[in-house]
Amino acid sequence: MAAAAKGNATALAALEGPPFPDALGGVWDIFQRLDAMRAVGFNGPERFTPTHIADGARLFGWTLEPHEVEALVALDLVTLYPGDEE
Repeated sequence: MAAAAKGNATALAALEGPPFPDALGGVWDIFQRLDAMRAVGFNGPERFTPTHIADGARLFGWTLEPHEVEALVALDLVTLYPGDEE
């Protein structure tokens, strides 16, 4: 990571992931908005709650399918706990 932060081309290439699927673009946009409005507690950023997701949907006029809510929760978990395996 340190080498990538310094601009090392080999280290940067090692951080490359697969291409972002176009089909997830809408869910990613929603995730970014929810993430920007995330609550922060004494232990750092808090997980998305059903209320947080529902409030965002009502505020921005989103109609979310259950699988989209599951995707948002999964994105939330990998953002907060990037190295944890389930």
